[in-house]
Amino acid sequence: MPESLGYISPLQILALTANNLSGTVPPSLFNMSSLTFLSLGNNSLIGRLPPNISYTLPNIQTLVLSTNKFDGPIAASLPKAYNLRQLYLYNNTLTGFIPFFGSLPNLEELDLSYNMLETGNWGFMSSLANCTRLAKLLLVGNNLQGKMPSSIGNLSDSLEWLWLRENQISGSIPPEIGNLKSLTRVYMDYNHITGNIPPTTGNLHRLVDLSFAHNKLSGQIPDAIGNLVKLVSLKLDENNISGRIPASIGSCTQLEELNLRQNSLDGSI
Repeated sequence: MPESLGYISPLQILALTANNLSGTVPPSLFNMSSLTFLSLGNNSLIGRLPPNISYTLPNIQTLVLSTNKFDGPIAASLPKAYNLRQLYLYNNTLTGFIPFFGSLPNLEELDLSYNMLETGNWGFMSSLANCTRLAKLLLVGNNLQGKMPSSIGNLSDSLEWLWLRENQISGSIPPEIGNLKSLTRVYMDYNHITGNIPPTTGNLHRLVDLSFAHNKLSGQIPDAIGNLVKLVSLKLDENNISGRIPASIGSCTQLEELNLRQNSLDGSI
């Protein structure tokens, strides 16, 4: 990637996605203050995000660095990129704690999936409550551990996607999840989650996909699951769920996939 790209002073949009680019990103490119859109995804770029990236890209709204080989921590200054709306860093080898993004009032989509990021004390989740436009939160395939905090229920009223699958999350599902009534897709499968499925899940009337599969959930399937009449896919397989299959599931007339295998269910269907 030529250094000279960074000297096109009026440039606002630069998209170099899905090429065969390799090596490091020229420092001049991360110093283009005019950029509002930068997409370098699906290449073989290496290196670390500049620690002062929010100051050198003050107008950036969309930053796509996914599917590369960036490593190290997420730049501490990135949550100060005030105009940022979409941030895609998925499928790299980023490490360290997820920073607090609560200072980004315009943030709409945050995808940090398939890295090696950690939760710390889950404070980042509380900070995201300030991102009132957040619609998609994707943290799949990281090293998130510990119990999800009740502050998950304080996330944006606009949140549609909550993807936490393929982590090391333990503890129970906070009942406050029922506050997120715009959710359409929730994936928490392949974790170590225990406890019951909270009945408040039945408040999520817009849900299309719901997966709690491959965890350690126990107790019964709540009758309130029948309130999710838009469900297309419900996966609860490979848990320790017992009791009957609630007849209320019959109200979910849009279901195309229902997976309850490898539990301890009994009674009639």
